[in-house]
Amino acid sequence: MRGYTLLELLVVLLLLALVTGLIMPRLSNLYESAVRAFQREDLLQQISGLGYQAYQQGKTWRLGEVEDEKKNAELEPPLTAPEGWTISAGSPIDYYPNGVCTGGIITLQQGPFNQQWHLKPPLCQPEP
Repeated sequence: MRGYTLLELLVVLLLLALVTGLIMPRLSNLYESAVRAFQREDLLQQISGLGYQAYQQGKTWRLGEVEDEKKNAELEPPLTAPEGWTISAGSPIDYYPNGVCTGGIITLQQGPFNQQWHLKPPLCQPEP
């Protein structure tokens, strides 16, 4: 009866350890990029629906900085950004109660990830 020697088993274990060591960091990066893509798509979907929500609720919202702190609380749209994400606009983008928006450019940022999206009036659907 012939079996495997201890040396052959050690070589196989060593090869498995090397392959695992090379693959695991890539799997972790793949998972992180998938989570980031899912979160980005969720934010873009929320932004796409702002015009309709403004129409439904009869409110005006502004995406971007407002000088007056009190007015900022009234005009801030109902966006829920995941932890670590920021949404900024080059110039303020207004969503009116009739569902129309003024358009502009927004930047979505999460850590080193940074991407700009164009919102074209009147519906302001995000386009890269």
